[in-house]
Amino acid sequence: MSENVIWSTLYLGNFADMDTDEGTNTQEDTSALLTTFGAGPGNALSGNIVNIESHDGDYDHAVDTDNHTASDYIEYDLGDGPVSVQIDSVAVLHGVVTFHDGSTYEADFGTFQAENGDAFMVVLDSQPELASQGIDTVTFTAVVDTGFEGVWEDNKDDHQFVCFAPGTRIATALGPRRIDKLKVGDYVITLDDGPQPIRWIGKRRLRFDVPGPDQPVRIAPGALGPGLPRRALLLSPNHRVLLSTTPAHALHDPLG
Repeated sequence: MSENVIWSTLYLGNFADMDTDEGTNTQEDTSALLTTFGAGPGNALSGNIVNIESHDGDYDHAVDTDNHTASDYIEYDLGDGPVSVQIDSVAVLHGVVTFHDGSTYEADFGTFQAENGDAFMVVLDSQPELASQGIDTVTFTAVVDTGFEGVWEDNKDDHQFVCFAPGTRIATALGPRRIDKLKVGDYVITLDDGPQPIRWIGKRRLRFDVPGPDQPVRIAPGALGPGLPRRALLLSPNHRVLLSTTPAHALHDPLG
């Protein structure tokens, strides 16, 4: 049985084969990736987060490209059902990430293309900035290296973007409103800066045939104290919840 690790990636799109010579480890034509992804209203990349399950068939802690093995592959779902495919080529590109608030993060980013043409940017353990807030755009400006035999499993992380399930009430300037009724421009109440306008809204339908790490967490009515929450609340697995009640203090160990 292969070793499996969940990676978080940003889906960049489907492109013609970039590895035009299967006799080498080099991605010969990376030109399609040297552009900006996510540009334009409603196209923010936060909606392109894709969790990929790696299958390391030869137990070497890496998913090798199709040049080297037939036992390693990846599995993911873009919304039309699970896809199982091998990695065809890998490239490290230099680029700039632009977040929702206009701030930027410049670095080298790992990318790969699967045999079916799908291309992804991976979220590295060493780049927690990529999970700090929603990403609007990624602009790749230069090729750093393309001579790779595969992707190491332990360099990836399972960062996810914080989200709410339909029906969740969000505090707004006009009172609580369902998340699915909000629109860009509406003002929501933030912890640090009071009412702030919504700059982008994205949504994605997920299906879970079996329990998995990406399923929403259901907080039952009253689970956090009397009337907290008043109705069942569904949140993404990595969503933080701030409690300032006496029970919350009782759960905190000041000595660490």
